[in-house]
Amino acid sequence: MISDSLKKTLFEMAFGFVIYEGILAIVLLIISKIMRYSPVSLFLGYITGIILAIYILLDMAVTIENVIDLKDPDYARKKTMLHAGIRKTVLIAVIIIALNLKFINTMAIVLTLFGIKAGAYLQPYANKIYKNKTGKSTQDNML
Repeated sequence: MISDSLKKTLFEMAFGFVIYEGILAIVLLIISKIMRYSPVSLFLGYITGIILAIYILLDMAVTIENVIDLKDPDYARKKTMLHAGIRKTVLIAVIIIALNLKFINTMAIVLTLFGIKAGAYLQPYANKIYKNKTGKSTQDNML
């Protein structure tokens, strides 16, 4: 389903994601004290955001793998756009539900989703660390 090289890239992205989420957890604890937000509300938003981020990453990975094998670029573009639309719809639905529930902090959800970006930005550094430890990089495996 997902190629070994993409699995390694996702694993390397997890490096930045985990670092970001760890720092965010500490920041959310501080925010809960300073701004008197409910720690439970922030925690529920944080967990919801992590689950949503994992779903988004895995769906993007599966979609990429599926469209790479397609010989028809128009169909690949349509499938990619469809999955992007589904991910956005799920994201908007989760935010709307959280806003209506009032006990899940939507700010924590949104801040947690930035972990995807952090993972993407820190992936090259994780790749260098992986390359130094194993002697080969993920990019070498993709070629």
